Formats: sequence, structure tokens, C-alpha cells
Amino acid sequence: MKLRSLTALLVCLLLALCSGCDLLVPSLPEASSVTRDDFLGEWVNTDPNTGGCTRFEIYADEQSQLIFQGYGACHPTDCVWDPVPMTLFCDSVTDTDEKYAMWVRGESFAGKTGLLEFSGSDLQLTLFTAFTDGSGRSNYRSIDLFRRAQ
Repeated sequence: MKLRSLTALLVCLLLALCSGCDLLVPSLPEASSVTRDDFLGEWVNTDPNTGGCTRFEIYADEQSQLIFQGYGACHPTDCVWDPVPMTLFCDSVTDTDEKYAMWVRGESFAGKTGLLEFSGSDLQLTLFTAFTDGSGRSNYRSIDLFRRAQ
């Protein structure tokens, strides 16, 4: 009996999400306007003990393409990741606020796809890692929060 109730609740929530009805699901507040320039600069992981991306820089190249330059946790110094171009995204085709950025990079042992989105004045990096070296390791996702460097 409990399974039926849970299933019914999940179906109602799914229908509310799919139909755009906000009676069951409250709408999120409007985010402030974001421009591509808001991504520019040096960003530092809020977790000083991270085993992943410790910091990154976003800059524009000669053609005004935004570039992601990341650094990974290695010892005794951080590993330098190859710089990669970023693609910016809006919430819809009519929106002009480029709130999200994505980049893709390959390594000899894994591919990484990064998704950046603002969380207030911080940037959240969701990083997807897919191993290509046949090691049998599980592909995984990590989420880190970054603040502008002082």
C-alpha cells in the first residue's frame, strides 16, 4: 500500500514538472542577469582539501573565445590542465543571460566534461569524468564550489 502512495506522489510531481504547473512545485526566484564577463577571472575551490580541481582561470583569447584553464590536486604542486574553449548557454533560445558554461577535455586516461553555473557570486563546477584507459574504474561526477581569488 505504501508503494502505491509513493508511486502516485511521484507521478503527480512528474506531471507537475512536465506540464509547467507550479501548484505543486514552487518556482525558483529569478536569477540576476549574468553576462559572459562575469565568468572571467581566477577562481579558487572553497574546499582547500579537494582531491580534484583546486583552481581555474577563465580568460578571453584573441578571438574573444572564453578559455578554461584548470589546475588539479597533485603533489607537491598542482597539475596544469591544458586550456580548453568554453561554450556558453542560456535557459532558452530567446534568453540572453548566458548563465552556464561547458567545456570538454581529453586526457590519455579519461575524458572530462565540466559544467559551470553561478551560485550567487560563486561558481559551481560539476565535473564528469569518463575513463578511457580500460582500467575498470567507474566513471563519476563531482561537484565543487569556487570563489573569486582575492
